[in-house]
Amino acid sequence: MLKVAAPDSSKFENNMPIKDGKDTEKDIMKKKVILVGETDFCAALSLRLALQDDGYQYWAASGVADARALLIENDFDVALVDVHLPDGNGLEVLRTLRIRQPDCVVIMLTGYASLETAIAALRQGAYDYLIKPCDLEELRFILKTTEGLGIAVA
Repeated sequence: MLKVAAPDSSKFENNMPIKDGKDTEKDIMKKKVILVGETDFCAALSLRLALQDDGYQYWAASGVADARALLIENDFDVALVDVHLPDGNGLEVLRTLRIRQPDCVVIMLTGYASLETAIAALRQGAYDYLIKPCDLEELRFILKTTEGLGIAVA
């Protein structure tokens, strides 16, 4: 099996298409999604293309530190967070999101599913917990069900 090195998030041009610097009304209306910790370049690219095709603005973070930096500068509608990150645990990102952006819908992703981690994620406010490789149609369905939601955890 061919292993692909973790993508450098800078190769995603901070994950946004290069524009003339002016956001159009259409750009402002797009939901913002952040993908945290996807180490498989092909999977990250497929998610990016699918999300952009569905009208989402897309950012990628390589791990906990990168995600925290992006969360300071941006408000996100949806976060897709891998449980196992190079510099920590995705549950750390989930906790940070619950504090900084309580209305952000968080979907945890993992290639190493465990009942304990799933329960912990859902108790801490994750909207869903998906096993990778996740089916794009299933993810699209879940994203559609989150439209209009702001998942605030008390």
